[in-house]
Amino acid sequence: MNTIQLDSFAKINLSLDVLEEREDGYHNIDTIMQLIDLKDVIEIECIDQNECIIECNKQNIPLDHTNLVHKAWEALKKYTGIQQGIKVHIQKNIPVAAGLAGGSSNAAAVIKGLNEILGLNLSKEEMMEIGIGIGADVPYFFMGKTARATGVGNIFEEISPLKTEGVLIVNNGREISSKEVYEDIETSEKSKIGKVVSAIENQDLNALRESAYNTMEKVVFEKYPKIHDIKNRLLSLGADVVLMSGSGATVFAITNTLEKRNEIYEELKEDYPIVFKAKTI
Repeated sequence: MNTIQLDSFAKINLSLDVLEEREDGYHNIDTIMQLIDLKDVIEIECIDQNECIIECNKQNIPLDHTNLVHKAWEALKKYTGIQQGIKVHIQKNIPVAAGLAGGSSNAAAVIKGLNEILGLNLSKEEMMEIGIGIGADVPYFFMGKTARATGVGNIFEEISPLKTEGVLIVNNGREISSKEVYEDIETSEKSKIGKVVSAIENQDLNALRESAYNTMEKVVFEKYPKIHDIKNRLLSLGADVVLMSGSGATVFAITNTLEKRNEIYEELKEDYPIVFKAKTI
């Protein structure tokens, strides 16, 4: 076997708190990460040349060494010593620089795919170790579970999944650099994520609405008030939980019923370039 195709799912942050800055320049965080069924499709083919060729259906995706797919290939070569060239086609559906970790998910898919087709027999822990050198969100995608992430996002505690089909993804097309958000962030002294975990474990949307938060919203909403407008509009339309995911610009809504989710979708689908129905997985 020299080709493989994998689904590369997006994530949302059911809450996100940014804590103290570390000596290495990164910040400690406390967040809850949840997979949703919005996905890219990654096709990997082994080739004779010792290079990584990237193709994509979208024009705004870099196809060079700056793409996390390329970084994943380089990191895997360094870790294992393999000298195997690949051609990767990305069927891109996840919005870029949107707080959904599409690039990180793609990188993890490449590592998982090559681990399988080359018979590398890397453990989940080894793949996570490779992933952390590529990007803070990459290790999460080797879990495939709902998880609370601490440290720089590399220490995981599996929690009960939030089971809902009533998810709506809204994005106005603005690409946001997480680095810029971190530069202006006001850090928290103490995380309150524990209350969010309890709400999720009890499948209690009312408690989740009261407890869920994202400390990055303040910075992003001040810089990009139209993203704040999306959140306010979703709330005014009756969504139960509304939050910006990651560093934005995606705002997600969770509704108690599919009927309400679909009603909001119909209201917004012509007003924003990216509006997706989704469910948690």
